[in-house]
Amino acid sequence: MHKASDSLETETVYFTTGSVNGSRTTSRSRRNEWEELIYVYEVEAENWIKQEEKARKIANEREKARLRIQEELRRIEARYQQKRDAERIAREEARRRDLTELKEREKRDRAKRERLTADAWTRYESRWSSLSSSMVPLDFKSTPWPLILSPRSTDDITQDAIAAFLFSQTHSQDQSRRDRIRSAQLRWHPDRFRRFLGRVAEKDKVIVEEGVNIVARILNELMEKEKKKGYYLT
Repeated sequence: MHKASDSLETETVYFTTGSVNGSRTTSRSRRNEWEELIYVYEVEAENWIKQEEKARKIANEREKARLRIQEELRRIEARYQQKRDAERIAREEARRRDLTELKEREKRDRAKRERLTADAWTRYESRWSSLSSSMVPLDFKSTPWPLILSPRSTDDITQDAIAAFLFSQTHSQDQSRRDRIRSAQLRWHPDRFRRFLGRVAEKDKVIVEEGVNIVARILNELMEKEKKKGYYLT
């Protein structure tokens, strides 16, 4: 009876010991699995962090590159704008110089024309005085034509040329345009000028008489224009 009891106790102890050992093994296995899961998570988390860091670095590098490109574009645009501004300023300065030179040239040309016209008027009056007070011979060239430049032929005796000479402000400033035309008409009327034709060289008589008739006709036309202007003004 005693032996049977001992055997039962032995089995009970064995069973109990086996159960405890199995529970410990299961717990340890679960702990290992948990630790392995934690390790895997930590590895993945570390990899994710590394990838995120790498992505941030790439993004930062891209942003830096974008900013560098923008800055370079701004510098290029600034240089281009400076170049355009410099070219515009240079063009404006060139235009101002050209305009100044043009004005100076026009001023010189105007002064030259005025001197030329004043000299031509002095010469014109002097020749008419000489023509009226002496018996000097005449030819086409020495005839005191009412022109700034001596004509080479009757083709040079035009209305514009005579008007430029008669109406110049370099002489006869106390006379109106009509008065100037009237004074010239008294000199160039063909009947009045005929008294000088006897002094003209035979070779030039025809061309001089033709020139006198042209001058007389132009003076009449200029006077008609002045009369019409006066009519419209009234």
